[in-house]
Amino acid sequence: MVKSCCISCCTKNKRNSPSLSFYLVPSRVTEPGRREIWLRRIDRRNAQGRLFEPNSDYNYICSHHFVKGKKSNDIEDVDYAPSLFLNGDQENCSNQILERHLRAQQRNARNKPTSCASQPDIFQADTPTTTSTTSAFQAHTPSQPDTTFDFQPDTPNYTSQPDTPTFDFQPDTPNYTSQPDTPNSSAFQPAGTSPSSSPEPDRSTSSPDLEIQTTSTQTTPIASGFKTPLGSTEREDIYTEMDNLRRERDCALDRIAALEDILLKSQLSSQNVENDNTKCKLLTGLAWDVFIQVFLFLCTFYTNKSTNKHSIPLREQFFLTLVKLRHGVSFDLLAAAKCIKKSTAVDYFWKWLELLHAKIGFLIKFQDRENIFRIIPPVFRSSFPRLTAIVDCFEIFIDSPKNFMARAQCWSNYKNHCTVKFFISCSPVGHINFISKAYGGRASDVQIVRESNYLSCRYHVPGDQILADRGFTLQEEFATACGVSFLTPAFTKGKKQLSAEEIETSRQISSVRIHIERIIGLLKNRFSILKGTLPIQTVQHITDEVNDRELASIDRIVQVCCCLVNLGESIVLKD
Repeated sequence: MVKSCCISCCTKNKRNSPSLSFYLVPSRVTEPGRREIWLRRIDRRNAQGRLFEPNSDYNYICSHHFVKGKKSNDIEDVDYAPSLFLNGDQENCSNQILERHLRAQQRNARNKPTSCASQPDIFQADTPTTTSTTSAFQAHTPSQPDTTFDFQPDTPNYTSQPDTPTFDFQPDTPNYTSQPDTPNSSAFQPAGTSPSSSPEPDRSTSSPDLEIQTTSTQTTPIASGFKTPLGSTEREDIYTEMDNLRRERDCALDRIAALEDILLKSQLSSQNVENDNTKCKLLTGLAWDVFIQVFLFLCTFYTNKSTNKHSIPLREQFFLTLVKLRHGVSFDLLAAAKCIKKSTAVDYFWKWLELLHAKIGFLIKFQDRENIFRIIPPVFRSSFPRLTAIVDCFEIFIDSPKNFMARAQCWSNYKNHCTVKFFISCSPVGHINFISKAYGGRASDVQIVRESNYLSCRYHVPGDQILADRGFTLQEEFATACGVSFLTPAFTKGKKQLSAEEIETSRQISSVRIHIERIIGLLKNRFSILKGTLPIQTVQHITDEVNDRELASIDRIVQVCCCLVNLGESIVLKD
């Protein structure tokens, strides 16, 4: 492909101008700064007004656009970047550009700061002008009577008494002008040229740095190399920009705080339910006051309080345990919500469950008879004045065991599924006062009552009344063992019809016994882990068998749930 110049209005290529050299645009990887200078000099823009950015690495600029006819790698050289005929302007002259470059070099060399030892009088700007100061200044300027220099920067002039030189700097203005009769004007002419042979460029439109004018005032000169004060306009612009930056900073900080608050509220954390009973009951099943009191009580028994960088706070561990019991969610979900490993979430759950079972298990107990009879609801007292307990059984679904014998023992014909069965008892006010161990779904209600030691005299005294469903045929055994009246609805077995007395008695028993069904429903609804199908590892963990524990994992889970239900409000007294 023929090399061609990428500058607009330039039609030169290697075919029609073989004598020219073509230079690649600097690479964006090796020379990003020089590339930006070249692209700004080219000043090509797209339809949206954006600066031209070559898509190819093979974009050339011909030597026609360089003053000396070739590029230079010296950053101070005029040909470090193209500068001729960049916008189709044929009036630019290479000699004029070269002259401006040479003048800028001479000006930079002349304005370099000198040491205080070589020019002690120049830096004495705070003292009035003396003869030595005037002579030191005249060493840098031609001796010409009544001639003063006035440098005009963007900042206000610094003047003193008349008959003293006044200097105004314009560091940001590239143009400078001088009077025609300024001495040493030939020093700015490039080598090989004369003032008459080369027209003097219009310095009001060129790029010199200083503007020199003759005035009739004199002041102490400002030493070269020192920055001049800012003008009022520039200072106002800086203050305005600072105010804008402060506002942007404040908006960014407010936005960050809002996002942090949203992020905190979206997390599964105890901080989100703090002092909010509704949310706390929704996530843990307990009111916030009860939750924090139980946690502080358990912390007094928690021995291993050392935490590493991967652990979560103790309160969050306890919160995670209650969420698992309340909603029955998987450990994978809890681990993902807390950004921990699944095994860590499992360890937290069982550790706090063991602590709960050991320290709040005392909440399941029979109350004193005086307290029961004192707070028993009046509707119960009228029908059953000595009522102390209401009993029933409930079942929980589990996965089918692999062992055939275990599967046969867990099969429930009533539920048509593998289950574990519990015997439960509550007081007339809805307080759970007894929970048995887990039995296979094949076990009958009568068998569980007999083997759970509920017939013991330590739970009952003679004259107590206990209500049960008609499936509990244990009236004689309770009467014989502890002298308790075990009341159940009447059977129609061997009878065509129940008598009016039996119907009324059965109706009264059923109207009160129904509250044990409500307690069982409350237990399962409040802690949904008891509603789902539990895996075998939850029913009987392998560590239970290895350590030969008396209670299986499912026993501890159900007993802890019953204790937490007792910490809540009574559904019987509420009615």
